[in-house]
This record gives sequence, structure tokens and C-alpha cells, in this order.
Amino acid sequence: MFNHLDLSAFNPSELLDLAALSAEQAEGLCHGLMLFGHLLQKTPQLDAEDWEQLNRYLNATAHLVPALCNLYGRALREMEACG
Repeated sequence: MFNHLDLSAFNPSELLDLAALSAEQAEGLCHGLMLFGHLLQKTPQLDAEDWEQLNRYLNATAHLVPALCNLYGRALREMEACG
């Protein structure tokens, strides 16, 4: 879905903002993964609801990180094409 976004309507400033936000959000999701790893080492006892929530988070992250990285790259390429 992110691949179908038309970035040509954005000006260079908006593209730079989009790239920065995409990178920041991907970094935040990766930080969350590192935090989960740390917490699981300290408290490996999770109940069924905790595992379900963790599974949803991991699935969402697995889809969002590549999409955000792709959007970041597309925004930068579009910005280069503008200038």
C-alpha cells in the first residue's frame, strides 16, 4: 500500500519531513523490539494474553519497519528528483 502513495505532490520540505518521520518511527519500533528482548530475559513468565499482545506487536512491526524504510528511501529519491 505504501508503494502506491504518490509522492510527487509533496514539496522538498514535506518530503524531508516524511523521510525523517519514517526513519524515526522505524527506529522507535526497533527500539521496542530491543526492549522486549531485554524484558523477556528478565521476566520470561508471560501469560496467554501477554503472548497474544506480543505476537500482535511483532506482526505489526514486521510489516511496518520494511514499509517505513521503503517510504524513507522513496521520499529521499523523490526529493533528489525535485532538486
